[in-house]
Amino acid sequence: MPRTSRRTAQFTESLIREMTRVAQRHGAINLAQGFPDFDPPPALVQAAKDAMDAGRHQYAITWGAPELRVALAAKTGAVHGACRSTATANLSSPAAQTEAMMVAMMTVCDPGDRVGLFSPFYENYSADAILSGATPVHVPLHPPHYHFDPDELRRAFASGLKAFVLCNPSNPTGRVFTRAELEQIAALAAEFDTFSSPTRCTSTSCSTATGTPTLPRCRAWRRARLPVRRSRRRFRSPAGGWVTCMPRRKSSRRRARSTISSR
Repeated sequence: MPRTSRRTAQFTESLIREMTRVAQRHGAINLAQGFPDFDPPPALVQAAKDAMDAGRHQYAITWGAPELRVALAAKTGAVHGACRSTATANLSSPAAQTEAMMVAMMTVCDPGDRVGLFSPFYENYSADAILSGATPVHVPLHPPHYHFDPDELRRAFASGLKAFVLCNPSNPTGRVFTRAELEQIAALAAEFDTFSSPTRCTSTSCSTATGTPTLPRCRAWRRARLPVRRSRRRFRSPAGGWVTCMPRRKSSRRRARSTISSR
C-alpha cells in the first residue's frame, strides 16, 4: 500500500481545535479557541446579506476584491506608514490570516530551506514551514519574561535561514518585543539576507498601549519582508487576514495565492 507524504507525519493535527472538540464533548468552558458567545452587530450581518442579495456570492479576483484591498491599503497606510497606492497594488487578501501565512511561506521557501521561529510558537507556523518543504529552526524564548538570547538568535540566522517569522505580541506567550529587540532582529535579517514575515495577533492595540513600533516603521524591516496582518475580532466574528510585499515579489505571491485557493 502506498504511503502518505512524510511531511504530514512531522506535525500533529491542530491541538487548538482538538481541545475545542474535547470541550464540546464534555460541556467544558473552551479556553482554546476564540469563539465569541454573542452575535456580531446587526449592521454587519445585514451588510453581508445585502452583498449576497446584490450578487456578491461568486469568485472574487484571486488576490481579493478591489474595494476590499483599497480599504485594507488605507488601514495599512494609516497604521503602518505604507504608501496607500503601493499597498493596494502589492496587497493580497486571502480567506484569513492562516492562509495569508501559508501564502507568505510558499512565496519565499524552497524545499530544503530553513525558517526561523521563536519558541513557543503558534502551532501553524511550524506546520506551514514543513508543508512548504522547509525545516523549522526554533529559537527559545526564555521564561519567565520570555526574552530571547541574542547569541542564540544570531546562531540561528548564521545557520542559513531563508526566512524568519516574528509574531508580535508573541503567540502564545503574550511577550511584546521592545523597539531595541525589533531593531536587533531586523539588523540580523539584513545582515544575513533573510526574508522576514512579521505577523501580529492583536492588530494595532499593542503598539498603541505600549509604544512599541509597528514592524514596518522599523526602517530595517522594509527591505525583504512579507508582513502578514489580521483584523481584530472587534465585530465578534472570525478575523480576516492579508499579506503585502515589495513590488518585485508581487507576482510570486499572487501565483502562490492563486494555487492555494481559487477564491
